[in-house]
Amino acid sequence: MASNNVISDVLFEILSRVELKTLKRCRLVSRECNSLTYDSSFMRLHCQRTETITGYFIQSLRFSKYNSGFFSIDNPDVKISLDFISKGSVEILAVAPQGLIFCMDEGNRCHYICKPSSRQLEIMPSPNPSGFTILTGMVVIGSNPLRFKVVRLLKRRQSKNSHFYWDFSKH
Repeated sequence: MASNNVISDVLFEILSRVELKTLKRCRLVSRECNSLTYDSSFMRLHCQRTETITGYFIQSLRFSKYNSGFFSIDNPDVKISLDFISKGSVEILAVAPQGLIFCMDEGNRCHYICKPSSRQLEIMPSPNPSGFTILTGMVVIGSNPLRFKVVRLLKRRQSKNSHFYWDFSKH
């Protein structure tokens, strides 16, 4: 019985030091690995050792101005904002689990992909204005080099009928 505890402790130590991509794969190895990685003490230690930031951006619209704030799950001292994009109103259009945000500066109507934790920013071409955007999504395809897709569900403006179509943008 003691050897099982030693194995669990060693597994805990090893997994708490691996990057997230490897951790996701390790969850498939066994039920024990999977349940261990969802333990709250494990997640807290993993975030500390790998300098991973976990949390949520929450956005509100007040008086025609977008306001957003980051709320960390495990470290209340983490301060992340979108103020490096613009001092004005920045609308979050889509997010990806890897920390990327597709957003628009309301002042100059420029679109950006940004990573707020590292303050990286890339200007994106403006979407085709041929319709009204109903829904926007983003997915990361690869991380080295970074590849992602931004997907929009549009309703055509000229159409009398309610026809929808997808607009795929791959970057």
